[in-house]
Amino acid sequence: MSVHELLAAIYAEPDNRDVKAVYGDWLAGRGDPQGELIGLALAGTTPASERRILALVAEHGERWAGALGAHFAQIGRRFVDGFFAGGVLEGVPPSAFDDPAWRLVRHLGAGWSSGDLVLTLVGHPALAGVRSAQFARTGADLVELARTSPAIDHLEALEIVADRYAREVAAALVGRGPRLRELVLVSDARGRTQVGWRVRVIRDPGSGLFTRVIARHHGSAPNAWRWASSLETMLARIAPTPIREIRIEGTRKVLRHEDRATLNAALARFPNATTLEVPWRDSEI
Repeated sequence: MSVHELLAAIYAEPDNRDVKAVYGDWLAGRGDPQGELIGLALAGTTPASERRILALVAEHGERWAGALGAHFAQIGRRFVDGFFAGGVLEGVPPSAFDDPAWRLVRHLGAGWSSGDLVLTLVGHPALAGVRSAQFARTGADLVELARTSPAIDHLEALEIVADRYAREVAAALVGRGPRLRELVLVSDARGRTQVGWRVRVIRDPGSGLFTRVIARHHGSAPNAWRWASSLETMLARIAPTPIREIRIEGTRKVLRHEDRATLNAALARFPNATTLEVPWRDSEI
């Protein structure tokens, strides 16, 4: 199978990881670093491999984004399975959708100039692979969008800023169709920040309620206090009663006594959480 045939097969079946692996091996055999990226991404990330992925994308990401990169902001770009998969959209002409690489885009975020363009593009035939989006709406407007917009029915995840409306958005999403599986809370309105907490609040398929929380920290916080206080803020945006499971992922294993007390108090707000996993030890410093 030629390289053109491999790419055509990937575009035809964007979720076929076996074909992607073959293409990655083909690239690696020719010394192309994207082959390494694909191999690392398909193998499942560890802290070490994630650092390597970030380094590879920082060095080569512009080239790997290809022609699609012209339509997305430089910061906040995403790669899935080693392929460019979207980010913050900055505008796109209709003719651009002739490029089959759009089939690999998994996320659309609203940029300063794209506004509601993202809202209209979700569900576009050329973007059938989009799984998550962040719309240019905030506050009560976002709550109403979550409750009524047909675009939500095309998504598996909706990303929103972790503000005081987050609970209302989650409540509005409970009645939506089963395709939507999670609400993702981020701290940056434009998805440009690559450091900080990203909190996934996952729905129970039976009840439709959001019952699981997975919080993961990206990058390095400037200090332990900021790491703890920002997590406390994110947790405060989640309605506590339906939550049954909480998992916190991060690199800090030891916290100051006051930070640990703060987070323990934040977690105690979830009275029905029967499963709790945290990275820090119980010992004080």
